[in-house]
Amino acid sequence: GRDLDAATVAILEAEAALAENNLPLASEKAAAAVSLAPKSAPALYMQGLVRMRCSDPAAARSQWLSALESDSHFAPARLALGEQALAAGDQAGAEQYVLAVVRDEPGNMQALTLFARVLTAQNRYPAAVLIARRAQALDSNSPVPHVLLGQIAMALHRPGEALIEYEQAILADAHSKEAIDGLTALYATGTITRPMLAKIERVAQSPPASATLMEIAGRLYAQHGWYEDAKRCLAATLRLDPQR
Repeated sequence: GRDLDAATVAILEAEAALAENNLPLASEKAAAAVSLAPKSAPALYMQGLVRMRCSDPAAARSQWLSALESDSHFAPARLALGEQALAAGDQAGAEQYVLAVVRDEPGNMQALTLFARVLTAQNRYPAAVLIARRAQALDSNSPVPHVLLGQIAMALHRPGEALIEYEQAILADAHSKEAIDGLTALYATGTITRPMLAKIERVAQSPPASATLMEIAGRLYAQHGWYEDAKRCLAATLRLDPQR
């Protein structure tokens, strides 16, 4: 309280309330921040986040645009608007919002991953791969670049490459919903072969061993009728994680 102004304190309190899913308190604190600092880009951005969480995307967009009027380089508002534009199918608009952030902040992981998604949506796959690799170089422990590369490989009808990338994503984060969704989509194509599943099994055994990946291999063996392989993998899963 001694070091921060009242508007900044209100912004932080709104963010904390959002993290606790306390939308009434978040709304109150975000409104207080805007009242205290009506031209503050962070305050307007937070107000937009609260409106989005309250299922009011139009109001959220209005607040984020106001944030950019106060500070045209304010990256969080640009990225939020870019996400919104991409979700609405406005790929050109999304690119304009995110490109400025990538240029201003080449080390911004969120900007790079959003830019890679925009390029993928535009079928600009070589450029998307380059940007995803840049994100991977920034954070080698993140599953997100692997998921992006897996999605690109799927779009290019390269299931083997997609499989490897999704495997790596799950090794980085065993609970990555995007990676599991990607694997599910890949398996639905019907292009998985027994050697591919054997490769998943080998990756799952390699340090650091992955119970999640081993279980997926076992379930897929079973789905394809390779029951002895399935039992082997599921038994190995229980050795890795007896609580599964």
